[in-house]
Amino acid sequence: MKIRGKGVFQSFMPSDEVPHPVGNDLDWNESVVIYVWDVEQDVYIFFRIGHESNRGAHGLRVLWNNVWVPGKYYKKYEYQDLRPEDKRKDGFGGGPTCTYTYDGKHHWTMVDGGVQVNLAMEDFHPGFGFWPADAGTIVDDVARNHLEASGLVSGIVRFNGAEYILTNAVGYRDRSWGVRKWETMRAHTWIPVVFGKDLSLQVITWYASNKSLRKFGYVLKNDEIIVPTAIDVVSFVEVDGITNRGGKIVLTLDDGETLECVYSPIGPGGVSDHHKYPVTDTLCKVVLNGGERVGVGCYEAGFNAMGGLDLPNPDTLIGGQMRNGIFPFERPVKVL
Repeated sequence: MKIRGKGVFQSFMPSDEVPHPVGNDLDWNESVVIYVWDVEQDVYIFFRIGHESNRGAHGLRVLWNNVWVPGKYYKKYEYQDLRPEDKRKDGFGGGPTCTYTYDGKHHWTMVDGGVQVNLAMEDFHPGFGFWPADAGTIVDDVARNHLEASGLVSGIVRFNGAEYILTNAVGYRDRSWGVRKWETMRAHTWIPVVFGKDLSLQVITWYASNKSLRKFGYVLKNDEIIVPTAIDVVSFVEVDGITNRGGKIVLTLDDGETLECVYSPIGPGGVSDHHKYPVTDTLCKVVLNGGERVGVGCYEAGFNAMGGLDLPNPDTLIGGQMRNGIFPFERPVKVL
């Protein structure tokens, strides 16, 4: 792929899709993430498996499972001991309910009672990293090694008797490995959007415990990666101070073109309070330049600017769910 603008992009090998040798640091982390949107069937998925191999007596695994189907939302967050069978050569186990494996495609299976998911993702393009080496704590303390890619997802979702066959869903994934010091995280947004195989983009904003603030991103048009010259981000934060109702980003390119993306939620976000840092992942429909194109994205945002250690109150969360279980929700979701 060609690169336009000032930026250094990192490419990776297929061997980077499977586990790396565990580092010596207590905060060593390795994770896999996938987001899936099937707009026609109103089915959406977000899975994350993380291994924190040096914590506890046997290492710890974290699991963020989220499945949305028409009118219903399944959520499960776990933080438990790593089992021997979780330590796979071809991927990562997330406990008895969820597994990721790689064989050139990215496979996810999840079985939890009446909620069952089997997915395979094929990348539109090679995964790459776009976080600059001088990005500060995000690379020094959180995710030095990080790759992302969009792609096509097929599979099947069963949800308490209903069945959905995915043949043309959109996927976005990431991989991270290295030291991750969660306590350095104060506020961030991680905001991908996919309009098609020919156009996707991503923005990161990052406020750290050393009070530094950074933002950066990319636009991928066909086989060209473009580095924006300016990035503006506004989050639609609910009054609970934790969940969000999407947001808006504006990217300016070196030729003067602007890309305005407005994110509107498809349902309640998944709230994961991990290491005392609350993160909300709100899957969204995204409108480009007032209607020029419509795509899909995730508005992930964490808000903890003062470094508090209290758990959020699940009863006061407006735009997201923190408890495990299956929950009803109604459409349309309120937007501004």
